[in-house]
Amino acid sequence: MAKVKTKQDRVIAYLQYLIYRAFEFFLKLFPVSWVFVMGQGLGGLAYGLFNKKRALVLENLKKSFPSLANQESVKRLFKNIAGNLLTSVRFGSIPGEQLSQYATWVENDAYKEVVAAEHPRLVLLGHVSNWELLARMLPQLTPLAGALYRTLDNPYLDTLVKRRREKDGMQLFSNRKGLIQAMRILKNKGLLGLLIDQYKAKANITTAPFGHPTKVSRMPNMILEKLNDSKSDTPVKVYYLSLKMITPGKWHLEFKTKADASTLDVGDAIEWCYNYSPLEVFFLHRLWR
Repeated sequence: MAKVKTKQDRVIAYLQYLIYRAFEFFLKLFPVSWVFVMGQGLGGLAYGLFNKKRALVLENLKKSFPSLANQESVKRLFKNIAGNLLTSVRFGSIPGEQLSQYATWVENDAYKEVVAAEHPRLVLLGHVSNWELLARMLPQLTPLAGALYRTLDNPYLDTLVKRRREKDGMQLFSNRKGLIQAMRILKNKGLLGLLIDQYKAKANITTAPFGHPTKVSRMPNMILEKLNDSKSDTPVKVYYLSLKMITPGKWHLEFKTKADASTLDVGDAIEWCYNYSPLEVFFLHRLWR
């Protein structure tokens, strides 16, 4: 559980938690499609207000999708990001078994492999579209699913999120302390999800998505090095996973199999995830530094 240092910190954290729950209750009054459109409206306002973020998004588009590097695309990105973020809050109050009303799996060969559960599966994700929906949907494919996540600074929200994910059937492990536990999931032929597109100054590898160097976590490579050795009877298979919004309140989710899991270029995984829906990538953070 995340920690707060003083009594004042605890009070502030609890007030933030109450505000979040009240906002969540408010969103429950509206259908998911309406919430997405509301989010798009807020994203349009944010586009007009935040000049530095607007410039950052344009810079990221120039490096990844030059043909989309214009203000019209930047505005669409702001609107889609806000719509997806707002619906991720709305999904928090929807039981996992009802999520199939909003998300559809593309049942390709990679999907069938993942569902067959004949081998350990390492699933690489990017911050694309409604990535929180992915976290909710993965446990529906396998009885043993886990994910590494960054502990939230607010302990009350952290407990809420973890409790809900575990109710869905997802085991969550802290990035700092949970690697050994997470690897047990794979050793038992389970599924482990990892977000891979966050800049990491330390404990990193250098990769070059879209031809531009950056530093990301070496955790996926480290997991494969430890588990796919000569003694392994069932080597880990690697899959990329992304999603895109089809209409407001409806998403498609799709896997891709990485043919050779003996080597892994995280940049290649980032490119595939981003290409799946370029105007839903969370380009409000700086991946290239």
